Amino acid sequence: MKKVLFAVLALAAVACNKAEIVEQTPADAIVFDNAFVDNATKAAYDGSYNTGNLEAFEVYATISRDGNTANIFNKELVKKGNSLGQGVNWSYDANHTQYWVPGNTYKFRAVADGNVDNVSEVVALEADKYMATSINLLDASAQKDILVAEETVMYVSGAHTVKFTFEHILAKVKFTIKNTIATNNGYSYKVSNISMNGIAKNGVYTFGTGWTSVAVPATYDLSFGNAVATGTATGAEATNIPYNSSMESNYDRLLIPTTETFNITFDYQLLKDGIVIDTKTGEDITASNLELEPGHAYNFIFSLGNPGDPIQFDVLTVTDWDENHTGYNPGINM
Repeated sequence: MKKVLFAVLALAAVACNKAEIVEQTPADAIVFDNAFVDNATKAAYDGSYNTGNLEAFEVYATISRDGNTANIFNKELVKKGNSLGQGVNWSYDANHTQYWVPGNTYKFRAVADGNVDNVSEVVALEADKYMATSINLLDASAQKDILVAEETVMYVSGAHTVKFTFEHILAKVKFTIKNTIATNNGYSYKVSNISMNGIAKNGVYTFGTGWTSVAVPATYDLSFGNAVATGTATGAEATNIPYNSSMESNYDRLLIPTTETFNITFDYQLLKDGIVIDTKTGEDITASNLELEPGHAYNFIFSLGNPGDPIQFDVLTVTDWDENHTGYNPGINM
């Protein structure tokens, strides 16, 4: 069985960490607006955020001047719409309203983690005046995207809203399976049960540093489903992959981008004119020396080629005519 090509493609999200000088009239309330998710790719079947489906995030913020720093937001819930009272497009609890004060520097960090209990925990240290310092991801198998954003405002005066551009801190992976047989000779493949094995289940992401504390993580097997045609519903039976074509996995999956060697398994059927003539369970590929990065989407491509050596023909010899054979005498007399 040929598995010649095993390639990795990456699309990078653009990082954003801004420092602005803004103008604001004294004693105006701090409000949030225009939360944007920097998406490099869009997948049909994954658990990731985009600008349209982001509904809430939590904010940590400090105010500083002349070496003195105080907390102004600590895990403050900000929701889309004006339901919480302070703000219009995005709002937070009006009872927790904070204000712009001239001559101060404001540092904001925001986290969106799917709002799933026991999935992730944001750690804020007293020494940092409750500024978020790290995210402790307890169970990556929940397949919930995690976003972070930072904004630093050196405040002078004038109108301003805090505008976040969120970045993904997980990586996203999918599979493309190619049938590289180039001629229409009736051979096709079906690939199912694609799995990436030994993926990190837990880890710690630290602002400014990245992922750490995953040297001996809990692990699990990450299922990508079957190779299916674009737009096929999840859970569908593997689609027949004809010659010189490709299919993608059911799912794009989210994972902690820390492991450099992956073990990948899948099942396949080889068909001739729609009839199964060969099967393989647990076909194994090891991809090594791959360093996945946060916010990148990867397409793992593997190719299934000719199923074996081609059938060929040759002429060994042609038997000579036997010209001396005495044949049947029909007994006809003239």
